[in-house]
Amino acid sequence: MVLLHSGAEERFRVGALLSTRGMVGIGLVSYSFYLWHWPALVLGRYAMLREPHPTEAMGLLLVAFVLAVFSLWYVETPFRAATPDIHGGRVRCRRSVPAQLSSVAAGCVGIGWSPFDSRAMW
Repeated sequence: MVLLHSGAEERFRVGALLSTRGMVGIGLVSYSFYLWHWPALVLGRYAMLREPHPTEAMGLLLVAFVLAVFSLWYVETPFRAATPDIHGGRVRCRRSVPAQLSSVAAGCVGIGWSPFDSRAMW
């Protein structure tokens, strides 16, 4: 709490550090990464049918980071950039919603048709 409060004043070095472009970028992608890292690690473990080696786990985390960046660009940013309507709500671009939904559906189909034999897990 004190760290966040000190960032409100630009005269402190902590506030200057937290407002740099790199730190702001990490902050923006962190929530998406939080959502993607665990599914990537678990699905990787299921695909390999064993615990991943540290280098493989780092590769899976890299995949999660890439997915997090795409989630930030194509899911979070369009919803954040939606313009407010007359009643204070948000108006989303109607053309982007079907594209986003079809992307999610394609991702689910891709996970369902994964290259490993699901019968071997049970």
